Amino acid sequence: MRTRSTAPAMAGEPMREPHLAAITAAREAVRRRGGREALRQIDQALGAG
Repeated sequence: MRTRSTAPAMAGEPMREPHLAAITAAREAVRRRGGREALRQIDQALGAG
């Protein structure tokens, strides 16, 4: 997630770190009620960090 210290020009850009991308994918899976996919993405994020 971007913080208030992020330059305004970068505020709309997604973050590129692999573990953050996996967390975002997990959150999307939860929203879709894809529990198995969410757990896979969380495991991937924990392994990437």
